Amino acid sequence: METGEIENPKRNRRADIAIVISVLALIVGGISLWDSHKATRRDNERARPILAPGVPRASWGAGEPNASLLLNVRNTGDLTATMIEVSTRPLTLGFDENGPDKICYADILKAKPLVTRIEGTPEIILHSHNHPIVASFSLPASCPTNRNTVGVEVIFTYKDVVNNVYSQPEDLLADFVKEPTK
Repeated sequence: METGEIENPKRNRRADIAIVISVLALIVGGISLWDSHKATRRDNERARPILAPGVPRASWGAGEPNASLLLNVRNTGDLTATMIEVSTRPLTLGFDENGPDKICYADILKAKPLVTRIEGTPEIILHSHNHPIVASFSLPASCPTNRNTVGVEVIFTYKDVVNNVYSQPEDLLADFVKEPTK
């Protein structure tokens, strides 16, 4: 400040008020941005695709893998799901650890998942629509093949329209389809 000039107190007060208002506006803007991002994340979680498998059916095949699983999958979410892969593994459901099938039980515990990658044309499951999916799995050779049902762990890996990837495990009890007699 030069000598002889008088400082105007109203001018300094106005500048101070303007600075305070600007800082408050920045704080309110930051809170609004944080809240809108939080709401967007919450809405995306609500809208995500969710796959609900119907009653699974299994059938025996020749070779390895020795069984197939037919699932009718429904998308109960709000967004479209695009299948990436389906992983299957038999479960010990119905086999007794100390019973006559104890070798089968132990072999199932050691079984590795069988992954079926969806190649070529993508399998798209629209909102509120059903889609058939066929996946292979193997029961160990030590397991009896005269069973009516089998437990299968299925893990669906899929993505939504904005490429968020989801992994959804399901433990299912599949009925074996009886082959028609000739």
